[in-house]
Amino acid sequence: MSNKGIIEYKESFITKIKRTLKNFLKALKKQCNQVQRENNNEMNKKMQVEQTKFTDKLKVDTKGVNAFAKRTAFLKEIEDNEEALSMLPIDKLKKLEKYYEDIVKKNEMEIKKLKLEE
Repeated sequence: MSNKGIIEYKESFITKIKRTLKNFLKALKKQCNQVQRENNNEMNKKMQVEQTKFTDKLKVDTKGVNAFAKRTAFLKEIEDNEEALSMLPIDKLKKLEKYYEDIVKKNEMEIKKLKLEE
């Protein structure tokens, strides 16, 4: 009786090359995916930083806005009201005088600039 049991399979040279290339491409693809994930993570972090910078720039100091609103309301209240002016304390009158002097100075400077430009 001859031994015709298990047949031993021997890979050909081309099959070995195909398998090696396939393994190499799998490893390359895996590495590429990992690099893409890292890049995405870095980009997400950068975008979050940019978004926080943007929102910080958008924040407004409401103290200045509130002071301006109070000042305009106060000026409207005392406008053409001699009785309200006479009831103001001296320190408020001095502040009011300084405020109007500053406005007059700014207007004079603007007029001078406009005259020089002509």
